[in-house]
Amino acid sequence: MDEVPGATLTRYCASSVQTTRMAFHAIKSGEGDVFVSAGVETVSRYAKGTSDHWPDTQNPLFDEAWHNLGLLLARQGDDAQAIDALRRAVDLAPGSERHRPLISLARILRTTGKPDEARSLLEEAIHIAPADPEPRLALASLEADAPGGADKAREIYRQAAAMAPSDPAPHFGLGLLESRGGNAAAAEE
Repeated sequence: MDEVPGATLTRYCASSVQTTRMAFHAIKSGEGDVFVSAGVETVSRYAKGTSDHWPDTQNPLFDEAWHNLGLLLARQGDDAQAIDALRRAVDLAPGSERHRPLISLARILRTTGKPDEARSLLEEAIHIAPADPEPRLALASLEADAPGGADKAREIYRQAAAMAPSDPAPHFGLGLLESRGGNAAAAEE
């Protein structure tokens, strides 16, 4: 049944009305001739009485959608909404994948003048995914821009380069850091 399209929606008691309306419009627009339309309301029978905004009531499969929405909102310049969406992605992401939205959130926080919170999130991402050089690169870049952070940035860039020797990003970052510091010989290496 993977090739059969479907939709899940939450309209509480109006779920069946909504799905019937969707099927009606699909038939009228020529998308098909026969549709299955159904709805069941059971949310009110649960202690939390909601399906989508209380703690522990969000579908963890939506973490990637929230992550993508956050990235889109950031590209559109809506940083506040992007941060909210990325925080939801972090909350929903399974433990082993949580570092990805953490990195994205940290990058936006950094650009909005919250480097300390960004640093904390990147350190958490490194802890979650110690073999992934991406959070280290983001942290090294943040440290490189911090007053007195050049030595720490240098160390982190070297760690990332050791993890992924063929990746040019840590080498480029290190070279850029050295050239900013006036060390042309080290920058060329």
